[in-house]
Amino acid sequence: YNMEEAPKDGTMLLLKNKPCYDGDESSTYQGSWRVDEGFSGNKESLWLDDSYDDWSTGYASTPLDPIAWKPIVN
Repeated sequence: YNMEEAPKDGTMLLLKNKPCYDGDESSTYQGSWRVDEGFSGNKESLWLDDSYDDWSTGYASTPLDPIAWKPIVN
């Protein structure tokens, strides 16, 4: 699905992230649009990988730059 249509209400989604390097494949993460709760001091919402904490970056979760999304179906 198109990122402009992704819900920005904290709903957990499957997010296809932009490749990090040329020739790299994109990766899929479970994440959501929300304010980070880490020690980064960030007050704005952003797409975050909710699969693990990454305190080395100053975020509780790793920021993402997704290019597509899908709902999580239980």
